[in-house]
Amino acid sequence: MANLLSIIMIFLPVTGVDLQILPPLMNNVPFAFMWNAPTELCLKKYDIDLDLNYFHYVSSTLKTSTNQSVSIFYIDRFGSFPFIDRLTGKFYNGGLPQLGNLKDHYKKAAEDITFYIPSENAGLAVIDMEDWSPQWIRNWGIKDIYRNLSVSFAFQVDLTLTSDSTAKEIARKHFETAAKNYMKTSLMLGKSLRANRLWGYYLYPECYNYNYNQNPDNYSGKCPDIELKRNNDLQWLWQESSALFPSIYLEKILKNSYSATLFVRNRILEAMRISLFPNRTNYSLPVYVYSRLVYTDSISTYLSEADLVSTIGESAALGAAGIVEWGDLNLTLSKNICSSLRTYIQADLNPYVLNVTTATRLCSESLCGGEGRCVRKNMDSNTYLHLNSSNFQITRTINGKLKVAGQLTKEDIQLFRLIFTCQCYMGKKCMTTDNVLRKPKMPKNTKDNLQASLGLCILLLICNMLQLFDQHH
Repeated sequence: MANLLSIIMIFLPVTGVDLQILPPLMNNVPFAFMWNAPTELCLKKYDIDLDLNYFHYVSSTLKTSTNQSVSIFYIDRFGSFPFIDRLTGKFYNGGLPQLGNLKDHYKKAAEDITFYIPSENAGLAVIDMEDWSPQWIRNWGIKDIYRNLSVSFAFQVDLTLTSDSTAKEIARKHFETAAKNYMKTSLMLGKSLRANRLWGYYLYPECYNYNYNQNPDNYSGKCPDIELKRNNDLQWLWQESSALFPSIYLEKILKNSYSATLFVRNRILEAMRISLFPNRTNYSLPVYVYSRLVYTDSISTYLSEADLVSTIGESAALGAAGIVEWGDLNLTLSKNICSSLRTYIQADLNPYVLNVTTATRLCSESLCGGEGRCVRKNMDSNTYLHLNSSNFQITRTINGKLKVAGQLTKEDIQLFRLIFTCQCYMGKKCMTTDNVLRKPKMPKNTKDNLQASLGLCILLLICNMLQLFDQHH
């Protein structure tokens, strides 16, 4: 029965509109813009000040920075996760999860949490542990060393083992049990010490839709079914998480392409699907999307306007709680780099940030009474929460500040209603004046009817299977 339900969860469409969501961290900000980069060094080293006033939260990734609104815990800043150095092959903290000391990890992690998050302020707490996956099957490529050494260790522990398959199975069980304990207890500890923070792991859930190089013309962006199933198997992780942090970093080959949109869309949709899984809260998990201003394989090339729409625009329209613009020291390597970053932020990024910030707020207020977040009715449509250029203008004042001029019209609201619906904040009724969203019309087109019928069939299938299950037990 458990396997049947897991299979069904793969194919259920992501709607979730009727499930309540966590209220935003900041009042009247349904979609938060968060800056998470060490760019204060531009001011410190080159006297170049970046205008980040249009971001709701500004934080640094420097190891010396504490009490950040977005606290990212790299592996050297959180406890003592076992890992193997990719370059030197050196073992740290036992190297393999099953050889680590969980008590030592727990103790040091508690110290790190209280050091980096000294206050009880709300914010994000993101653990970035990418050296290995808690799932044996996903440790391929450069991570395969964890599987190989685990098998070798199994042979060393039990000299009577002669079968490779038996040794692999023993190694898998020991590895996955230990890995799960490390990741699960880390979240539990974080929530117990800093309950006002939203805890989760960077890059989880993963979609593995990187096949855009293989056949670009037929790229769908879909996550492989087997990866959806494997994400289902991480129920224990979603249960302990209080937020999800998928990544949508783009390679330059995706620049200005529809493949970029599909790549991002499906990664966010997978996070939204996982957010509906049962957890220890009474709301669907908020999704904060990690993005970069540059292409991962061309760190001097900033995202085009089209790719800002494919990343930020998609995230907002699909119902994410916010976006984290992450950056590393490469953004601050020289005066010229800092200068070009400042120009890009002022000329390209900030106007778009202000556009989406204003549009998401106006949609929330007009459709949801300010008590919910707007989300696409059709997740695969190319529609976005943008200001209507016929009624709004973003201008720059004499002192260089950006300003939105314009007013929401009845036509704008009607367009919102046509394209978007509401996710209600926890404890809110989220009702519009004419109850349009609480009494949706039946789908008219064939596709919608098919989805509705499929959903009903699945529910009937579950009920029948449960009845059969009860009869035999």
